[in-house]
Parts: sequence; C-alpha cells; structure tokens
Amino acid sequence: MDVELHVVAVDGTTAKLSWRKLEPREKSLIDGITIKYRLTTDPFDKWITTPMIHRDVNEYTLRDLRSGLSYVVDLILRPAESLQTQLLSAKPVTIEMPARPNEFDFVPSIDVSPESYRTMIKLRGLPRPTDKYVNVVKVNFREANSEGLENKMVHMFKTPSEDGTVIVDGLRPNNRYKAWMDLYLANGATLSTNTVTFNTKEDLKPVINENRDDDPSANEAEALKESSSGEAIKPYYIALMIVAIFAIITGIGFVTLLCVLMKTKTCAKAAITRAPSEAAYDNPTYKTYDGEKPGEEPMKNGSATGKHQKNINSTHAE
Repeated sequence: MDVELHVVAVDGTTAKLSWRKLEPREKSLIDGITIKYRLTTDPFDKWITTPMIHRDVNEYTLRDLRSGLSYVVDLILRPAESLQTQLLSAKPVTIEMPARPNEFDFVPSIDVSPESYRTMIKLRGLPRPTDKYVNVVKVNFREANSEGLENKMVHMFKTPSEDGTVIVDGLRPNNRYKAWMDLYLANGATLSTNTVTFNTKEDLKPVINENRDDDPSANEAEALKESSSGEAIKPYYIALMIVAIFAIITGIGFVTLLCVLMKTKTCAKAAITRAPSEAAYDNPTYKTYDGEKPGEEPMKNGSATGKHQKNINSTHAE
C-alpha cells in the first residue's frame, strides 16, 4: 500500500513525517499505524519502532536523531483482528539529517590601538559571550628593526574581557612590532588570528620652560595657583586651631574637676579607731576596759584570806 510518506528534517536531531489520510475502506482494514526507522548503515533487521498511533492520524515527529547521518523511515500498518492478511507500506523513505552547526566554527581577527608603552588589541569575529567560547589567549609579538630583522618572540597569556579586548604592556616607544594571537577554545581546539604590524607612539615628555622668570604670564599663573592653594588650605588650619583650643579647655576642666573631687574625698574621712590617751598609761587606776582590772584578783583573794584567818583566831581565843 502506497501511503505517500514524506519526511522533512526540522533540525539536526528532529524530523517530521506526514502521509496521506486513509480511505474509509482502508480504515476498516487497518487498526493502527507504527513508524519504524533505522540508520542506513545498520543491519536490515535493526529497526526502532514507535508506539502504535491511531489510524486517523497522518503526521508524526521523530526526535533524538543523530545529526549528520542518514535514516530509513517506513510505516507498519497494523491490520484489524478479523483480517488475516498483513499490509505493508510500498515505499520507505531515506532522509539525510543535517549536521549540527559548529558553534566554534568562526574566524577571529585582531585590531590594534598602539600607545607609547602599550597597545590595546581588539578581537573581532568572536561570538558572544566571549568567555563561553574562549578560555585564554596567547599573545605573540616581537620587535622588528628598520632592516626587517626580527628579534626574540615574546609570549603572554591573557584572559580577554567581555568585549574581547586585551592590553599588552611593556612595549618601547617609537618601535615597530608584529603581533598575533592564539585562542584556546572551550572545546579544546586552538585558533590563530591574523598577523598585524604596528608602530608604538613616541614618548612625549612635558618640556620644562627654564625662562619662567622672564614670562609675566607664567609668573601670574604661578602666583594665582599659589594664592588659590593658600585660600584652599586656610579653612583647614582655622578648623584645626578650633579643635586644638577645645581640646585644651576640656583638659583643663578635667584636671580641675579631678582636684576638687580629691579634696572632697580627703575632708570626708573619719577616724575608725580612737587614739590612745597618755593618761591610760600613767595612771594605773584609769580604766580603759570593761570588767575588773586584771592582776587585782589575787590581791583581793589574799586580803579575804587574811580576814578569814583573823576571825578564826578570834573565835578560838574566846
């Protein structure tokens, strides 16, 4: 059965299939449709099949195909249960899948903007953002003299900015250089740019006028500059003097307050212990303690013993 199968590649991994709608008589014989496909290099019996789709559907999309390869696509017509005969598609289709575009397939070039001691190299032809495709660049340059002889090669590894700009320092003024770049890409490949020749600019140093005293305009300008500088510095010194005076006054007040507090603390002191009197030592009868004086107890006891003995003797005499 010729179902007029057509296959169109959408991109490197997707293909869209379409076929004619089935006639009512054909629908009565067909229960569903299955799509089978394989690489042209695969064995004949190594087919990949899709789930069965309804017989009223007349288009389908194949995904996850391999870019840059050829496929053979055909339909399997599933017969109804009551039909014992198998229906086949008469014309399989071969499709060539397009190769996926190489994001790293670009041709870089450089432009230079030289100065006296350095040059700015601008990368052209790079996709954006630059850091997605370029990991690092190697700047190659050498100095060439007027006879065309080339000196030793110099290599520098740089990381380009977002806009692909690289600054090369260490050049000499008023010299001729040749330069190019090697780009190390994120996919592991290496690309080289074109070679450019450029001359650095002369070193223009400011000329000092030794006869400034003879130039009235220069003297006036210098005087005006000094006057402006003095006017600008004057408020600074005024503010500094005010701060110094305030600090001195604060220090004097602090010292005065400290002296007053020390004097007040000295006057408020009270004697914790009583000073001993000289009379307490000169007069033995002066009592400076509570209770009986120590040392008198033996004397009292001795006196009482004598009186008691005397009374006893008097009693015996009677």
